[in-house]
Amino acid sequence: MAAASPEALVAAFSGALNNGDADQVGALFTEDAVFVNIAGMRMLGRDGIVEGHRWALAGPLKWSTVTAEDLAVIAVRDDVAMVHATTVRTPQPDAPAGGLPAGRTVLVLTLVRAQDGWLAVAATNTPIAVLPARAPDRP
Repeated sequence: MAAASPEALVAAFSGALNNGDADQVGALFTEDAVFVNIAGMRMLGRDGIVEGHRWALAGPLKWSTVTAEDLAVIAVRDDVAMVHATTVRTPQPDAPAGGLPAGRTVLVLTLVRAQDGWLAVAATNTPIAVLPARAPDRP
């Protein structure tokens, strides 16, 4: 399921996550794509991306909503683009204990223009960490 634009692909990605649809997530990627999630899990190929997201959507992401903010599209060529977006994960009010807590990530996608539109060939989702105010003193 190629998207009409890089922005539409990001919207479809968060929509697929929020619908709990791993197949829909996978349809946004090329057959040989690679996805690295917030835990460092490396998903190889569309089938690996579907399986990895099927697991996540049945477990740690099951009771969460994901939204994308601060979207930046960098046109590398007419047929290649990089996308950086901040994603916000929010547990639903009735979420049971044990799921992922609220958090923010930086989602980086490499997109290629396919025959029918844009598909992701690579993605990395990195948690945004709170850094200490200053480095600790050395002993």
